[in-house]
Amino acid sequence: RGCYTLRYLEWSVAVPTLLAINNLPLGGSKAAWEILGRLYPSLFTTWAYILASWLGQVTPCAYMGWALVLLAHVGYAVAVWDQVEIVREADPDLRGVRFKIGMVVIKEVI
Repeated sequence: RGCYTLRYLEWSVAVPTLLAINNLPLGGSKAAWEILGRLYPSLFTTWAYILASWLGQVTPCAYMGWALVLLAHVGYAVAVWDQVEIVREADPDLRGVRFKIGMVVIKEVI
């Protein structure tokens, strides 16, 4: 099975960018640098699990490949947990926060 390296490179840029864009409205009156500072753990974890999943596909050792893919799944779970915490920290009176919470739940269930 082929590994599409350029797709992983695209994901390593696009997914953290989408996280930042989606979470900026949850900051309310906070400055953008404060919101991005809170997003750094989630952004780094996302980048790391994308890298781990790519490395799991290209490594010649099957055991190392499975370990890296498992690490990618754990990283994904940590990033999701952090996103849920960011939504829970948001002011519930902000416009669209309840919708955002619903979308996070639906995305993770699907």
